[in-house]
Amino acid sequence: MQNIRSVCKICEAPVEDVLHVLFQCPHARATWFMSPLGLRTESLTEKPLLEVLLQLWKHLTNTQLAMFMSLGWHIWKARCSYIFQDKQCQPSSTLNDAISLIQQCHFKNGTWLNLGSDGKANSGEVRVQTDEGAQCCCWVDGSVGVTPASQQSGGAAYVLYKQGTLMRYELEYIAKPNSPFQTETQALLSAILAAQQLGVENCTFYSDCQLLIKTLEPTRNFRNIQAADWQAYQSLVRIAQLLLTHPGYCCQYISREENTQAHWLANRARTDRLSYVGFTMPMFSMG
Repeated sequence: MQNIRSVCKICEAPVEDVLHVLFQCPHARATWFMSPLGLRTESLTEKPLLEVLLQLWKHLTNTQLAMFMSLGWHIWKARCSYIFQDKQCQPSSTLNDAISLIQQCHFKNGTWLNLGSDGKANSGEVRVQTDEGAQCCCWVDGSVGVTPASQQSGGAAYVLYKQGTLMRYELEYIAKPNSPFQTETQALLSAILAAQQLGVENCTFYSDCQLLIKTLEPTRNFRNIQAADWQAYQSLVRIAQLLLTHPGYCCQYISREENTQAHWLANRARTDRLSYVGFTMPMFSMG
């Protein structure tokens, strides 16, 4: 394989061939390892590129191969951006671009991509039950737990659908929340702000927190919220203002069993200390 350059401009390696650019450069290695494929490419240093590709071709599914090609393309684009535009891309940005591309391809066929923790991918129809007459539906949830250092941590999440198709989802890590109620209100506030930003005029927001739904009833007085939840109080005031200015928005209670996706995402935000916004079905399983 012919060398592209004598020296890698990113890591100053003495030889920059295709194998180095796609697999051996630290940026590429980090991107592959962070990806849903979880490849550790440091073991490929002594193998010819063709042998590497043939080995992967035999062991990856068609969906995983599509992800592999998208990652390789965006790793190459990141390298070119650094050399020709002096623009440095983080591995996480390269990964997100690759995931977005492959998911857009799947959504053109009306399917979503679901890659579980075992690394096996499945695709299926997007089917979400929505209320008749509701333009959009959104599920929200919050989560609170204790870290190994005995500190309280939290997560908030929402999943927004329009006529059964995913529009947007968000995970938000909350460090040291005052209470579980605070994470619930933060999840709902983030969801309403997202719907407003996307220009949604009619939306039903579902939560499995009865206290939150009851508190938002017009007859309730926000001053009754306990002083320990003062941060939740601030969010409630903003939520109430948004609901007043958007008559097409309403909040309803649902059971935990009906709120699996938002519940799973909120737990992931908390346990992984992860904050992330997505516009297509995530590559990981949502419960």
